[in-house]
Amino acid sequence: MGELQVVHNELAKKFGENVHVRINEAAYSVLSVTFINSVLNDKGAQDRQKRAEETAQIVKANYARIKSVKQIWVTFVRQQTRFVVFNSFEGLDGYGFDNEGRLLSTAKKNLPSATARPQTSYRYLESSNESDISAEGLQLEGEPGADKGLVVLPHFTLPGRVGVEKRKPPKEVSFDFASYSDKTEFEQTTPIVFTADNEPVFKTNATFSGTNTQFCYVKVPYSTFRRMIAGKSLIIKMGAKEYSLTPRQRIALQQMTQYVQE
Repeated sequence: MGELQVVHNELAKKFGENVHVRINEAAYSVLSVTFINSVLNDKGAQDRQKRAEETAQIVKANYARIKSVKQIWVTFVRQQTRFVVFNSFEGLDGYGFDNEGRLLSTAKKNLPSATARPQTSYRYLESSNESDISAEGLQLEGEPGADKGLVVLPHFTLPGRVGVEKRKPPKEVSFDFASYSDKTEFEQTTPIVFTADNEPVFKTNATFSGTNTQFCYVKVPYSTFRRMIAGKSLIIKMGAKEYSLTPRQRIALQQMTQYVQE
């Protein structure tokens, strides 16, 4: 908290606005900066992007453990209070950066995206000498490229560059969920249940951040992940909603294990 307070103080001193700083270390090491009711809300997107870029550089310079952060997110929201206790939030823009403060993309483009044909891929991360194995964005709801929908990106990391020899199993698999809508689809705390062949194999309470564009990160032990993909069906229940993975989506998950020495 002390490290985040340093960042908060620098941002408040620089911009003189209401700003919240938090980090989600439980899953993906995302440091989030949210400007609430900024004077830039009523200006153009170019002004907000410039502010976001300046913010990312301040985070990079002042957060002591910046190397442990995978992404920096800067968002702008409008908050209204009615009848003293009722609050409404409207998300405007969101900008994603790497831990060097380099702009990745804006808003939805940097969140998990869906592919028409699910497939498994890996990406070598030279800076950490790791390989990130993923089943490219699986569309659970909506259509790829549409303004509304729910996408999940399952992935895990293995040491070194994969492809030459298999590696020991990772401790866990991260499921990165992104919901796109014109309204808030999920409560901030939403129960999630993974069911394989009609048997619940993993339950947790997920924390969603954001308003219209929401995202959360769920970590599943690798041994549990293996149980999930061993069956003939896999259903993910999020709150009151259920999503049944297609055969192609389940195959993409199963293919992730081809790089692992069981």
